[in-house]
Amino acid sequence: MKVKTLNKAIEIIEKQGYDVPTKRTLSYWIKRGVLSSYEYKEHLGQQGLNVLYPDEIVAEIIAVIELKESLTLDEIARARAGNGIAVEAYNDKLEEIKQAIK
Repeated sequence: MKVKTLNKAIEIIEKQGYDVPTKRTLSYWIKRGVLSSYEYKEHLGQQGLNVLYPDEIVAEIIAVIELKESLTLDEIARARAGNGIAVEAYNDKLEEIKQAIK
């Protein structure tokens, strides 16, 4: 799966049967550290950029949608950063979703 735009990611998420958060909600999640930036960056090697490979956004958004039923956004953000008690749950969920949407 190759996703090059946020709109394409949203389309794929809808096809998976999920209610897609608004772009405003997605922006809020990015600010909170729950999602990586969904902007496509041409120069992936630049340090300091929060770069997400475009085809990863689908799995990240679905993981947050599913995990926010049992975790707070702060817990998800900490897990995504590799801290907190939910790291394993976050990583397992992300991998499960990546496999399911291949």
